[in-house]
Amino acid sequence: MANPSPPETRLSARTLTTLPAILTTLSEIEALESSLSSSLSNLVASQQPIIDSLTRLQSLVPHVEELTLDANLLADKVGGTSQTAQRVGGKVRVLDEEMRRVKDASERVAAVTELKLSLADLHSSIEAQDWETATRHCARAMAVPPEIIKGPFAESVVPTADLPLPPSETLQEAREKLLRIFRVEFGKASQARDSANTSRFFKLFPAIGWEKEGLEAYSGFVVDLVRGRATVSGKSSSPLYYITTLTSLFESIALIVDQHQPVVEKYYGSGKMLSVVARLLQECDRVVGGLIESWEEERQMQRKVQDIQNPYFPALAPQTQRRGAQVSEDDGPDPREIDKVLTEVAGLVGRWALFRRFLTDRLKEEHESAPQSPDGTVTEDEVDKTTEAKPEPTSTEPESPTSPEVELIESTGCRSMMAQLISTYYIPLETWYLRSVIDKAHRVSAPDSSEPPQTTTPDDVFYILKLVISRLLTTGSVDCVERMTQVITGILDKDLAGVIRRKMEDIYSPSAQNARGNAAQREKTERENRNAFIIQLNDLDISSAHMETLIKNVLASPQIQQNFLETDVAPTQEHVSSMLKLTTKFQSVLK
Repeated sequence: MANPSPPETRLSARTLTTLPAILTTLSEIEALESSLSSSLSNLVASQQPIIDSLTRLQSLVPHVEELTLDANLLADKVGGTSQTAQRVGGKVRVLDEEMRRVKDASERVAAVTELKLSLADLHSSIEAQDWETATRHCARAMAVPPEIIKGPFAESVVPTADLPLPPSETLQEAREKLLRIFRVEFGKASQARDSANTSRFFKLFPAIGWEKEGLEAYSGFVVDLVRGRATVSGKSSSPLYYITTLTSLFESIALIVDQHQPVVEKYYGSGKMLSVVARLLQECDRVVGGLIESWEEERQMQRKVQDIQNPYFPALAPQTQRRGAQVSEDDGPDPREIDKVLTEVAGLVGRWALFRRFLTDRLKEEHESAPQSPDGTVTEDEVDKTTEAKPEPTSTEPESPTSPEVELIESTGCRSMMAQLISTYYIPLETWYLRSVIDKAHRVSAPDSSEPPQTTTPDDVFYILKLVISRLLTTGSVDCVERMTQVITGILDKDLAGVIRRKMEDIYSPSAQNARGNAAQREKTERENRNAFIIQLNDLDISSAHMETLIKNVLASPQIQQNFLETDVAPTQEHVSSMLKLTTKFQSVLK
């Protein structure tokens, strides 16, 4: 429906002065009338649905009033029931509280009664020297909550004429008395190597709350086993004497850990062997310290280190720096003697690496319960087995750098002493030994009859280098491998490739080219120089091939996996692989 024009838009009749204006205005008024009539008709037509809706709503009024009345009646009933429920619930809660108090009082009375009976039985068992029964009664008394033991009710009811002290003091006094007795009896049994009584008293400590003290006593026992091991026969001058002695020490400790760990974990819980191992490692530090001191004195290691200071290798020195005097084979230390002590150092450090690997793996293993005899006690053979074969270490998941096992092992004196052996003796002596071998290889170098023409230098050097790297890997030390691979790389670059490069330069040096003679002699000299130059090139090429083959063989061998911890295998392989860059340097000289 069109909206009529506002009245102010139409012209006033007073202003209509012409017929067209009058007709236009009349037409607008008629249109407005028609619009209003249509709107009125529509309004009248839409009124009926509204009236019908109002009628229906009015018809619902009685029903709504009826529902309102019913709701009020229901609310009155529910309100009364709710009040009744609140009164009953309050009574029930009061009754529950009273029942809880009665139950607590009953339990407290029962606990105090149990405490009194346990202390009386404990006193009788101690007088009868029945230590297992005394331990059970002591454990029963300790099972009573501390707040009950120290409570006023227990302190007024439990004391008797025989036990006049408060129950907490009586219990503590009995525990301390049992601790003294168990220590004495355990000491007697361990000194007599009585495995039955050793196991008997060892398992009693944790039952009465003396776990730490029991482990201390047991640690003293196993340390005595280590001290009482059979000494190694032989002379200290033997190359294997000190390695064998150290191996015997580590094997005896490994046997103890393997055989005694199930016993400790059965009665004291998983991971409790760690404190026993800590005591064993303290004893190990003491023995290893004395062993290394004796080895240093016997092998005169300080003198050997002094002898290799400021070494002179004539074949490795430039022509301008060579001394005039002829170098004798007797000058300086004997390389064979140095080779022997290097093998000893690597053997000592390698034994520690294997022992460290065993402890790390063993202390992280999960053990099943130790076997029991029919009466529930530990069998006699569980504690005093000290003659069986050493167990093979088993691989485990990589240990966390902050795990207690790793922290314990890495903080030992043995580790520090082995690291000192590496830095003080092994690396300096191995460096000197390798350089001396390369120097001699250059000095005794001779043409080889093989094709292509070459000298004996590459074969001699890499034969010894293979032994050096093999000895290096037996140390089981990542730090040692890292440092020595850097040293080896520098030595081969300077003393092998560098010397060969210098020889090649000397062949066509100006002084060599100024040689006088007739044409035949100069032609012969040129031919010899060319052959010598080709031989040096072949030496470099063969050295590059030997280096690549050697490193690949080392990485493919099981030596790294056998001597290193699982977490150390990858870094070790990376350090060994770093020596492959020497092949690039050798090839660069060839170009």
